[in-house]
Formats: sequence, C-alpha cells, structure tokens
Amino acid sequence: RTMSKLPAKPDQSTAVRNEDLSIAELLEKVRKLEAENAYLKKLEELEKAKLRRGQAARKKPS
Repeated sequence: RTMSKLPAKPDQSTAVRNEDLSIAELLEKVRKLEAENAYLKKLEELEKAKLRRGQAARKKPS
C-alpha cells in the first residue's frame, strides 16, 4: 500500500490592503485563493479516506 502524498501547499496569501488593487493584483489573489482552496479540499479528501480506512480495518473480523 502506498501512502497518499500531500499536495504541494500554495504560497501564503498576502493581507488585502485598504488601497485599490489593480486588476492584475486581484487576479493574482484569486489564483492564490483558488490554489489554497484546491489544497484544502485535497487535504479533506485525504483525511476522509484515512478515516474510512481506519473504520474498515476495525470492522474486519480477525
């Protein structure tokens, strides 16, 4: 059995400044947030799979 590899964590988002952001800056923030969201979803999937494997192992008769 191979261990699931954790996805690469995206760069940390920078705090939003109060001043106006350019379109390019906003698009970059959206890209980073989408990458972070995908990372968190993948972590959630891996955690759920790990829990399912643990439950299945306990249910198997010896």
